[in-house]
Amino acid sequence: MYQSFRFASVVKAGLLAAAMTLGVVGQAAAQAWPTVKPITIIVPYAAGGGADFVIRLIADDITKRLNQTIIIENRGGANGTIGANAVARAAPDGYTYMLIPSGPLVNAKLLAEGLPYNPDTDFTPVMKVVFSPIVVVASKDVPAKNMKELVAYAKANPGALNIGNSGPNSTQELTSMMLAGGTGTELTRVPYKGSGQVVPDLLANRLQLMIDFPSTYMAHEKAGAVKILATFNPTRIEGFPDLPTMAEAGFPDVPAWQGWFGLFGPKGLPEDIRAKFAAAVTAYLNTPEAKAKLASGGYIPTPEGPESVNAFLKAETEALTKVIARFGLKKQPL
Repeated sequence: MYQSFRFASVVKAGLLAAAMTLGVVGQAAAQAWPTVKPITIIVPYAAGGGADFVIRLIADDITKRLNQTIIIENRGGANGTIGANAVARAAPDGYTYMLIPSGPLVNAKLLAEGLPYNPDTDFTPVMKVVFSPIVVVASKDVPAKNMKELVAYAKANPGALNIGNSGPNSTQELTSMMLAGGTGTELTRVPYKGSGQVVPDLLANRLQLMIDFPSTYMAHEKAGAVKILATFNPTRIEGFPDLPTMAEAGFPDVPAWQGWFGLFGPKGLPEDIRAKFAAAVTAYLNTPEAKAKLASGGYIPTPEGPESVNAFLKAETEALTKVIARFGLKKQPL
């Protein structure tokens, strides 16, 4: 009896010591973040798009603030869901994140079949990063100087205008449906793996239209190689004071839509690590340098926390649900 009791006490003491050791190690690891390994930020689209523009600016700065290497990994395909799934499956240790618009979460939840992750539960919102308008971009060879001329040409030549997108259920595809439905035109949708792949075809007039974040196209617009005709934003936007909204351009039946990018980590990301990472990004976004550089791409810094992200996702889900009902959109396989 005495020996059994003593053995049990030794085992219990050993387990308690092991648990305390693991707790200390886990706490030390969290406190040590981010010293263990480089931080990877996945952009779930091909290189050269709007998300690239934003995250590479941020990464250059927070590399110094956190004294740690930041790796940007472009992992495109299936409208961002391949890259998003990689983050959903990553360890919640603070070393894997993604920068995304709402497509892999809201659009995919409502319109994609066979989604390999749960958009509502498999991610930790870190912060909202930037707001961006969504604009209509036309090849310089399209015979239209404004939206009324574009719509008139499209009606006179049904199906002749090719409009790009980043794949099924992407924001670009949805907004192109909104444009066609709200103007009574027929546009031929052409899928790409990301905005960066669109530009050569748009410049060569193999593609006539794109609805997208403006950063990818602003230099080409200044050079006269493309035309930015209107914004889907509900109001005129900073940096583009002469760019009309769809309603102002004469097409109030085209639904308003806004763009944004947020940072997300995998489910279970510790709050102290989330807060540290968000603080580093926020510190940069609040600098005059960041505001100026982002403005050059049409972006406005919006460093807001998880509550704001969740509220925005909820509002977008409600808005997209109405668009789906209005235009009779159906779920599609990934």
